[in-house]
Amino acid sequence: MKKKYMILDIAIAIIVIAWIWFFIIRPDNPEELKNNDAKNNSAAINTQTGSEPVKNILWLTTQTWFSIEHHAQWLTWPRVMAFDPAGNLAVSETKAGKVAIILKDSWAWENRIIRILSGLSDPHWLLFREVDGKQKLYVAETDKVSVYDYTDLKATGKKVLVNLPSWWRHTTRTLLWLPDGRILISIWSSCDTCIEKDDRRWSVLVMNSDWTGLRKFATWLRNSVFMTIDPKNWNILATDMWRDFLGDNIPPDEVNIIEDWWFYGWPYCYWKNVTDKVFDRTANAERICSSSIPSFVDLQAHSAPLGLTFITDAWTGWYSWSLLVAYHGSWNRSEPTGYKIVRIKLDTAWNYAWTEDFITWWIASWDVVWRPAGLLFSAEWTLYISDDKSWAIYRVAQKR
Repeated sequence: MKKKYMILDIAIAIIVIAWIWFFIIRPDNPEELKNNDAKNNSAAINTQTGSEPVKNILWLTTQTWFSIEHHAQWLTWPRVMAFDPAGNLAVSETKAGKVAIILKDSWAWENRIIRILSGLSDPHWLLFREVDGKQKLYVAETDKVSVYDYTDLKATGKKVLVNLPSWWRHTTRTLLWLPDGRILISIWSSCDTCIEKDDRRWSVLVMNSDWTGLRKFATWLRNSVFMTIDPKNWNILATDMWRDFLGDNIPPDEVNIIEDWWFYGWPYCYWKNVTDKVFDRTANAERICSSSIPSFVDLQAHSAPLGLTFITDAWTGWYSWSLLVAYHGSWNRSEPTGYKIVRIKLDTAWNYAWTEDFITWWIASWDVVWRPAGLLFSAEWTLYISDDKSWAIYRVAQKR
């Protein structure tokens, strides 16, 4: 009997040692997970000395002078995050049709998440704003934008501000409040490549501050799910997931500068005014592409870029004035790519300089364990990351 228990103890010890080696000691960054950014970028990838990865949460890897840890678990497809006036973190649970609040002062996992809205149609973007001395919560659903009175962790008195086209494929809607008070609303394509019957699709729309005067702002974009404002020169930037089924490396996904009255070429062209001859070989397509706006930054094809946010000088040293982009990850590439967060460095003239991995995941196979979606900085410059694969929120801080 003692011999049997001894064998069992040895077996358990072997399993524990193997687990520790596999997830903690084993070297990071296997060859197939190295930076795989778009081959079409003309600038070289920076390899920054001193940026050795350090494992923090088993499968997640970040750079030496940063820490990463769980902030919340047991959410359902968390996507967009926003802080309410009290500093609680609101999260859209898009596929569940809910909006959750993560209480900032509660550390009991089972008690710190409350649902303030449910039964919604793919709620995505959230915005808190004070109007006439009262706090309001704006929610972008797939078919409308609504506003709620927000007080004491309750959202009440729903009022629909604008109805939106909602049919098929890309169902998320994004809001961006501009410094001049106008509101941008993004509505993305219903297809991989097609001419939309409703020209409000494939567009960024704009409305006045009183939610009147709806018109097109920027057009012929395929699927720009997240937008942000550049804090240096107030440019509007958006990630865009380009079309499928042209191969592993074409066309690149993109970061674009969004301007009023600009058009970006989809479905006729991609990248730097390249005509998509699989879609249209005519002279008309060539003409359209010659006058469309080229991409600002090119990303590895099928990375599925989502959240983006700027690092200002609040993060010290090498990291200041960079752009972080979350790669949600590929679904139809022969060798999967993405599932990470990259840092895009811009030079002093605000042109693209280079890209490097900021947070990656590592595991023995391509069994995906996380898909980063939203990125949000707190007032204290802690970075929050939503993960709609493991249904979690992470937080990242710079070590001082």
